[in-house]
Amino acid sequence: MVTSLLSSDDLRQARNLIEASGLGFELPFDDLVGIFQSGHLVAVGARDGRVLKMLAVAREFQGGTLLDEVVTELVGRGFQEGLDSFFVFTAPAQATGFEALNFTLLAG
Repeated sequence: MVTSLLSSDDLRQARNLIEASGLGFELPFDDLVGIFQSGHLVAVGARDGRVLKMLAVAREFQGGTLLDEVVTELVGRGFQEGLDSFFVFTAPAQATGFEALNFTLLAG
C-alpha cells in the first residue's frame, strides 16, 4: 500500500533509499510517498508540481510493480490538484521503464 511519508523516520528512510539508488534527496516537493514491507521502506517517489522525482525502489524489490504503484499514486494526487500532465527526468537507461508507464520520451 502506498502511503504518505511524513514522520522524521519516514524521511530518514526515504533519504537513505534515494541516496542508495544514486539519486539526490531534493527539496521541495508537494508529495512524498512510499511503500513499506515489514517496516522497511522499499519504494519511494516525490512530486513537485508536474515533476515526478526521487523515484527509487530497493534493489531486491526491483522488477515488480512497486514503481508503478508509486507513480500511479503521485499522478493521482496531481490530478486531484488539477494537473493534467507530468514529467519525469531520468537517466536514458531508465527511459523505457517510464515509457511502459505511458510517459513519452521528449529528449534522449
